[in-house]
Amino acid sequence: MGKWLLSVLALHGVLIAWLVLDPPLAPFMQTADGADETALLLWTRYTARISFVYFLFTFIASPLRGLMGGLIANATTKFIRQYRRELGLSFALSHTIHLGALIAYLTSGDYPAPASLLIGGGLGYLAMFLMAATSTQWGYTRLGVNGWRYLHKTGIHILALIFAFVYSGKAIAEPSPIHIALFSALVLCYVLRLIDFFRKRSRQ
Repeated sequence: MGKWLLSVLALHGVLIAWLVLDPPLAPFMQTADGADETALLLWTRYTARISFVYFLFTFIASPLRGLMGGLIANATTKFIRQYRRELGLSFALSHTIHLGALIAYLTSGDYPAPASLLIGGGLGYLAMFLMAATSTQWGYTRLGVNGWRYLHKTGIHILALIFAFVYSGKAIAEPSPIHIALFSALVLCYVLRLIDFFRKRSRQ
């Protein structure tokens, strides 16, 4: 587990180094009033995207193996399924770093956080921290099988809906290829989860 979390920290360290050292950003990083909003905004944006990748692998881990085990390499699906907990905790760490970046950006100038961000983001982080805190044998035992499954299924869908709301809004307001690709990836994952759900229901 430690190696996974260290890899997350290393990835974010590379991102920070790039933002600080990249020549096009140098003028922004050297303003008289300290941290520049452009660099902080980029830090917020890219930490969110890193977290989103970890989230997608966590979100699709279960249906991916059930639906595609015969279509793609078994080692790949087995790896994602086997390390789902590590991927989930890596997402939690990465998204906590994103929270720090977001707070730094919002407090760097006169950027009042909208109510939707406070309510939706607060709910998402509450779900994420509860899931991370119970991703242990102790949490599984304390909650019981049904309680643990309910918490983690509810939590992951809350996070998925928040990501869907954010990236659908960006895809509409700023229809760039990256925003459309991020939203499309989440929609694809949802479709695969629905197909897997109905497949399991038909076998009962």
